[in-house]
Formats: sequence, structure tokens, C-alpha cells
Amino acid sequence: MRYSFAALSFLIVASAPAQTVPQLLSVVSGTTQYREVALSPDGHYAAWTLTLRNKDNTQSRNSEIYLIDLTKPGAAAQKLTTAKTPRAEHSLAWSPNSRQIAWLSDADKPSQLELYTQPAASPASAPASARKLTNLSGFLSTP
Repeated sequence: MRYSFAALSFLIVASAPAQTVPQLLSVVSGTTQYREVALSPDGHYAAWTLTLRNKDNTQSRNSEIYLIDLTKPGAAAQKLTTAKTPRAEHSLAWSPNSRQIAWLSDADKPSQLELYTQPAASPASAPASARKLTNLSGFLSTP
């Protein structure tokens, strides 16, 4: 039998000791959120965003991007982005040949998204190889 994640989550929550709605919301909102999983066209890499939490464990608009080489068994995920402080980083997109990954980030100026790219081959050995392609003022939606 197949169960959806939501159905299993409901069963787990329903079988837990009685909790108030604020307690349940606190537990749910405090979970780590993995978003925007993007597989490279050749299937060698997977990238995703990890939503960060504020120091008081409340929701943050900041995120980080991670990359893993799926062709290397046991490989560890590497942080792809190099912002010194937490930033909004999201909207992953792969080049058709799987050699580059693009994303949006406000690493240079808070709340101003710019387009960045980086070679996918080895983010751990060259984490500073991200290249900003735009210098915009205004709204940017997707790469």
C-alpha cells in the first residue's frame, strides 16, 4: 500500500499526545525545509535550497543552496553559495549540458535579486567561482 507524506504526517501527529494548535504549529514551523530540488539534465548532480531559520527559530526569508555529485557514492553535499551572511538564494536552473547551475541571490544587496552562475563540477574546491551576471534595480523572477 502507498501512503502520501501528508497522510503519514497526519497519522503521526494524530497518534501523538494531545497538543494545542500553537504547540503543533511550533513543531511544524520549526522543521527544516528543503525546497527546489533540481536534477541536472544528465542526472549527475542534484541541487536544492535549504530554508534557514532565524535565531529565535522563526521563519526566515534566507536560504542556502547545496549540490551533490550523484555519480560518487558516499559523496557529501557541498554548500554552493558563498554569501558571508545569510541571504535569499533560490530559483535553481541548470544549463542544458549540466555544466553550469544558475540561481538568484541578494548576496550583494539585500532584497535585490541578481543572477549568478557557477560550474557544477567542483564547488568544494572552488567555492568562490560563482559569477554574478546581472546588475539590476527592480524585480527579478526566475533565471
